[in-house]
Amino acid sequence: MKKVVAFCLLLITPVMLSAQSGAGNLEPKTVKLERGKVLDLSLLTPLDSGQAHVGDEISFQLERDLNAEQLTVLPKDRVIHGRITTVVRAGKNCKTGRVRWKLEPVTTADGKKIKVQSIAEYLAKPSGDELVDRVSLEPTGQKIGRATQYIALVPVAVLLSPFLIPLAITVWGGEGDCHGTPGLEETIPAGVHFYAAVSKNTRLVQASALPRHCDTPETVTDQHCI
Repeated sequence: MKKVVAFCLLLITPVMLSAQSGAGNLEPKTVKLERGKVLDLSLLTPLDSGQAHVGDEISFQLERDLNAEQLTVLPKDRVIHGRITTVVRAGKNCKTGRVRWKLEPVTTADGKKIKVQSIAEYLAKPSGDELVDRVSLEPTGQKIGRATQYIALVPVAVLLSPFLIPLAITVWGGEGDCHGTPGLEETIPAGVHFYAAVSKNTRLVQASALPRHCDTPETVTDQHCI
């Protein structure tokens, strides 16, 4: 009997040691999500400048995975939210309506916030068709420098105002070709694509849980695999 027990222990011990060793090697991995990574978004909330209000929440759906170092940070179909920041109603003399918004930070499964910002389509698709993986965003310092240049022009504008104001009234003050025709509201149907980019470098931790019947490796956003 003792020989049988000893033999069983010899068989079980290597298996247990191997399992413990495998679990110990599953250390969390830190990945870097780089500034400028592009997000392809489709609008879920139809917009109408005649009905929208500042502060309204709008939603977008991610059209492709957002990856960092071959790991999925945000999966396709993830919903991303924003808030309307500007609403201009259509008016007379062909004044068109306008709606603008700001995207809110996206929170990953581990509670990390990723800051994103809207970008123009020509940045996301410089060749006109293929979506790039990453764009170069203008540094904050350059924005401040450009704003400073504009501020420096204010005294010049003030000096020229006696000449510019009458000219502006002449050019834009009348009805022009519109003859009082009302402008159109801006309407954007659901499904229209917009583009965004990660605003700053962000370090994320890959999930360290053991895979459970997963077809793909676990990522920083996976809660559990079933």
